Amino acid sequence: MPGLSEEDILGLWRLRSLLHELKSSLFEALSRGEKCVLKLVVGSSEVSAIDAACSSIVRACHEHLKICKLEREGLKDLPMHLSPVMPMTAEQFDGSELKLFLSKLGLGYDVLLFLDSIEEVLCSVRTCPLKNTSLSTSAVVRTMALSSMTFHDGYL
Repeated sequence: MPGLSEEDILGLWRLRSLLHELKSSLFEALSRGEKCVLKLVVGSSEVSAIDAACSSIVRACHEHLKICKLEREGLKDLPMHLSPVMPMTAEQFDGSELKLFLSKLGLGYDVLLFLDSIEEVLCSVRTCPLKNTSLSTSAVVRTMALSSMTFHDGYL
């Protein structure tokens, strides 16, 4: 990537690794049907897709640090899984400004979640007790406790 320092490249690599880890652990936990706390960080629909995506990624990183702190302090009762959710479907992502922007940073389908990727989870949010916490003007963390969840093939 031209114009990026070695430090910038390392930071992007770490971000990409974290996003991959978050996505993988989320779907592994859901496929096992384990009881867990799920946090989906969804960007606002009132801002541009790039702003919403960046906001959800940054907020997810912040939430990840909070989870790590709980783990260190031994205060975590259930496994917690979280992931930022891009403010569009994978189909809408194709050819979008957001795809162009994120691809320049090395972020693509393999590390990103889209609205349609987690459709079953989002649908169950409407029927489960849900705690919505507004954390910034452009990101909302949706937290729910799952006793178990069945995913269809193709979601992974």
